[in-house]
Amino acid sequence: MPSWQFQRHINPNLTVSIPPEVASHLPPDSEVQIVLTTRSGDDAAWEHLTAEQFLEGYAPGDAIYDQLPEG
Repeated sequence: MPSWQFQRHINPNLTVSIPPEVASHLPPDSEVQIVLTTRSGDDAAWEHLTAEQFLEGYAPGDAIYDQLPEG
């Protein structure tokens, strides 16, 4: 089963919209499961730090691996 993750703010009328690029993958009248979580400012800061630390492990020479054919 395919899945998509996206961030949205709750609208003033307490609804959440699905981004068009995600909605285009959903067949009409399909049943979906939605999981809602809240994010705090601490979560965003932690995610940024994690990504920053993860990327520090790569050297410019590692970019050659991005050019390898898939398969």
